[in-house]
Amino acid sequence: MRRTLATRAVAQVLVRHDCPTAAEVQAHLRARDVRMDLTTVHRILRRLTEAGAVVPIPRDSAMGYRIADRAEHCLTCPSCGRTVPLTAAAATALLAEVTAAGFALGPVTVSTRCPRCH
Repeated sequence: MRRTLATRAVAQVLVRHDCPTAAEVQAHLRARDVRMDLTTVHRILRRLTEAGAVVPIPRDSAMGYRIADRAEHCLTCPSCGRTVPLTAAAATALLAEVTAAGFALGPVTVSTRCPRCH
């Protein structure tokens, strides 16, 4: 994948912020006086996802994105995007269920409302 200035700007946002949506990425860019339309942000996020550099994380009404090396088994609130890692015991039990159902292993995100949003 080509390393353009736009791609680097989006990647910097993903490094600094946990699981932002495309609109949130655009807002963070604007706060740094980087002008980029939402279509371009979506295109870059799609390319980063296809390259395996980014993992999409479902949120309530939009998709959040996380750098792939930060992806881990976690609980994510679809409302506010708050993410906490699963304990090793919980992740092991969940992965056993995932593999028993025939799914491939990968980072597992359980979408559930956090105490603040419940």
